[in-house]
Amino acid sequence: MAKTSIFSKEYEKRRRRKRRRIVLAVVLIVLIMGCGVLYSQGNISLDKIKNIFVNKNEPKNKINEQSPNNTVDNSKKNSQENKNEQKSEEKKFIEIKLASGSSAKALYDEDSTGKKFVLVEPLQDGSTFDISKSAKNILINDATTQEIKIYDTNGTEKNVTKPNYTTQSGQVFTKDNILKQYQGYAWSKNAKFIDDDHIVYLSQLPWFKTGDAETFMWLIDVKTGEHKTLWNVKGKQIQIGTLNDRGITVVIDGNNKTVTADGNLI
Repeated sequence: MAKTSIFSKEYEKRRRRKRRRIVLAVVLIVLIMGCGVLYSQGNISLDKIKNIFVNKNEPKNKINEQSPNNTVDNSKKNSQENKNEQKSEEKKFIEIKLASGSSAKALYDEDSTGKKFVLVEPLQDGSTFDISKSAKNILINDATTQEIKIYDTNGTEKNVTKPNYTTQSGQVFTKDNILKQYQGYAWSKNAKFIDDDHIVYLSQLPWFKTGDAETFMWLIDVKTGEHKTLWNVKGKQIQIGTLNDRGITVVIDGNNKTVTADGNLI
């Protein structure tokens, strides 16, 4: 077969093909040697080496799953999920204003049965709270004014404090005047739910004096607003405890008793 003349067009084509083959061979050798070094050092696996050559032949118009657009979408999705989680963790509450000027938050949870109180925070100046058995109502003992206020889960307020005391002769003594006249007088304190419709509290009524005085337990009918003295529950030292199956526990001068919702002492 005759040799191709160096002046012919076929000669130039063959030289270009030969150069491309040489360059391709050199590139392949370098890639193989580089992958071999990385594999020997544990920096690359056989699967990754395979992907280098496979991906080289993939169409350029194939969309990468981790494209910048996908990354932005994922970031937005994660951000929204974080906001939803934070929103679900936000505390739900109604705000309560105290006579001292401070405020407190009555926290509640909400589920398929509705809202239920769980806690009041923070209470200051000696004020206290109590939650009804159904957790649908909460009462606040405002220490500044000795008022008893009930709140429902919608934030509706109801003041059930006894505003005055009327003697058998018809003489009326108001709470505010008695508290000014007798320093340290207990008009109403430590109120607690005995059930959802009844509250008990401690008071030095019907006597007006301080010091070595007896304290009486009073019962409030929440529906009617009636206050009734429990004459059989009295003592120099009385503490109202927690609810039990029969009523609410009370310690009278060191003796443990139970007061029922109808006012009986057992």
